[in-house]
Amino acid sequence: MPDKPLTERRAFDARIENPWNELALTQDTGFFGSRRGKKRLEKLVESVSSALTAAGMEAPWWPDTGGAKPAAHIRIDRMGVLKDLKHYAAELEGTDVAEVMKGKGVPTAFPNLLRHREKNAYYWPVDFVEPMWINVDGEESVPVGSSGGLLKELDKVNQMLKVEKTFRMQKMVDYMDADEREIAKIETYMDVSGKFWLKFGFLVMRKLAQKSVETNLPIVFG
Repeated sequence: MPDKPLTERRAFDARIENPWNELALTQDTGFFGSRRGKKRLEKLVESVSSALTAAGMEAPWWPDTGGAKPAAHIRIDRMGVLKDLKHYAAELEGTDVAEVMKGKGVPTAFPNLLRHREKNAYYWPVDFVEPMWINVDGEESVPVGSSGGLLKELDKVNQMLKVEKTFRMQKMVDYMDADEREIAKIETYMDVSGKFWLKFGFLVMRKLAQKSVETNLPIVFG
């Protein structure tokens, strides 16, 4: 992955790392900005840990010093990387992405995929069914999904998608930093069925979910 500042974000920016590493991204906001960021993260981690413990699950722990290099980091200069994947999953079960996103009132077989988003969001390396939405600052709630749950949902999607048989790209790399021109080159070479972003998005999310489970680290969306 090219050596670029952590604060330089692509439209899609997902990392597998100790969540406390995020504090390094706010160090240039001054004392009060950094302190506010730390308080928000502390509340998020504590809230998720409490919910998991109450449900009889073991909450993961990570040192609050952070600092380690991400185990994976995928950055793509394009909005809506997962749009086609989400719509495909919804079509498989006859639901609507927007309706499912509203809450548990609309049943879905893909809660960790559809009741989630690509910005300011997380997946914890713990196996649970429904994403949690944590309010850390009295304003917008932050979704925390399950990496293990997501991986199971993607397996269901792939029973119909069959990405290994219909897409030239079989695996996703751990590190990617692609601008639109680079993605266009990949799309031209790889796409054999007119569903490039559906299958590319699938590979991205499967890589992130697998890596999260393997390393016991969360997926962090910037």
